[in-house]
Amino acid sequence: MTGAIRMKPDIHESSDRIVSFADGSSENIDAVVMATGYTYTIPFVDDSVLRIKENETSLYKYVFPPHHTHPTFGVVGLVQAIGAVMPIAEMQCRWFTRLQKGLCKLPSGAAMLEDIERKRAEMKEVYVPTRRHTLQTYWIEIMDDIASEIGVKPDLVRLFRDDPWLAARCYFGPCLPAQYRLQGPGKWNGAKSCIQNALRRCTTPMHGGLKPKNAKIEKSSPTCVEATVPFFLKSYILIFLFFLFLTCVAN
Repeated sequence: MTGAIRMKPDIHESSDRIVSFADGSSENIDAVVMATGYTYTIPFVDDSVLRIKENETSLYKYVFPPHHTHPTFGVVGLVQAIGAVMPIAEMQCRWFTRLQKGLCKLPSGAAMLEDIERKRAEMKEVYVPTRRHTLQTYWIEIMDDIASEIGVKPDLVRLFRDDPWLAARCYFGPCLPAQYRLQGPGKWNGAKSCIQNALRRCTTPMHGGLKPKNAKIEKSSPTCVEATVPFFLKSYILIFLFFLFLTCVAN
């Protein structure tokens, strides 16, 4: 947003130090990072415990091997999410620690295998069968899935009753990790403020005095506009959002 990082079109050609782009521009490049992906391996774990072949493995919700009698072994972060992996890893850790404390339980091995096979079937319908698409998942889907296991998935109906403006931000705004700290185990008193001020934090780099030294704002760069809703309009907006929410839930 500050212009320190600029998006460029497709690469047309490259030489030792010069990269030319499809729009006719070129840049003197110091280094090129080949973001080709990863080969997933955990070499210190025996194959009888966990086996990864061609980046594919069998883990219940990408954490637990389904054949273990006790859930004392779990894998954190072995997931390729459309979204940030770090909040997913944190949620997996919260789930793992509660299991170790005996505060929740895993389903039977057969139920876990059924869930794994269902996810594989869904993945084959969406992605081309390759080594890249073996651990794919959607951010909100897996966060909600694990949050339900430990009782921290936001109850939006209850939230609309208690704090409709916050509920509207959660449902129609960006989905933030703080939403999974509003209620249940591990509740955080600062979660509400974090959600309410999320958009303001996003626009902070656009404010004067916070630009990095290498910032370069071009005339074509998009600008961000903050808008404050007048108090007298909030009630009408909340009523509209509430009925829209009920419609979405009903469907």
